[in-house]
Amino acid sequence: MVVRGTPGQPGQPGAPGAKGDKGDPGAASTVPGPQGAQGPAGPAGQAGADSTVAGPQGPAGPQGPAGAAGAQGSAGQAGQAGPQGPAGPQGPAGGAATRITASATVTAVPAGAAKRATITLAPAYLLVGIQTSTPARVRLYSTDAGAAADLTRPITQDPAADNRLVLEYATVAGALTAPITPGVSGAQTPPSTSVPLTVDNPSGAPTDVTVTLTYLPLEA
Repeated sequence: MVVRGTPGQPGQPGAPGAKGDKGDPGAASTVPGPQGAQGPAGPAGQAGADSTVAGPQGPAGPQGPAGAAGAQGSAGQAGQAGPQGPAGPQGPAGGAATRITASATVTAVPAGAAKRATITLAPAYLLVGIQTSTPARVRLYSTDAGAAADLTRPITQDPAADNRLVLEYATVAGALTAPITPGVSGAQTPPSTSVPLTVDNPSGAPTDVTVTLTYLPLEA
């Protein structure tokens, strides 16, 4: 029979062994390692230079609404007159004015007095003859105002300068028709065919007097 005694204390470690030879490098791994965490953002880079190449033109946009009409511009200067056209053919020769007679009957002219009336002539005329139905003093005027102002003037008195007297003629028995030579011209102001006429009756009884004047019209 073997009897074991109590174990002794462990001994001191031995000295390290000599370094072994370097081993051959291992084959490259074909399995990618895990992705590392994302690093912080870097500082912003400098602005790049402007491009010198134009980009392509975009498509045309839709047409906008019509604008309000603008104010009318000022009228332009008149152009120069064109050259004168050729002369037209000569017209036919004008005919000479024809003598016309006009009559007016003034009724119930008082004895030894005057009465006003009118006679129809051209607005401008040349008197060349006179006739009355009975002896009478005949006066013709260019205005009504002149005839009114001169109504009571006796035949022995000269007319006032502003009475617009055109003709004053007295016929007598045996000479009721007479030419007016040279002719006497007259015109109405304003133009009118109604010419103021005054007839005096030198007889002793009221009577009707018809005055006939022969004239050339000078204005239509």
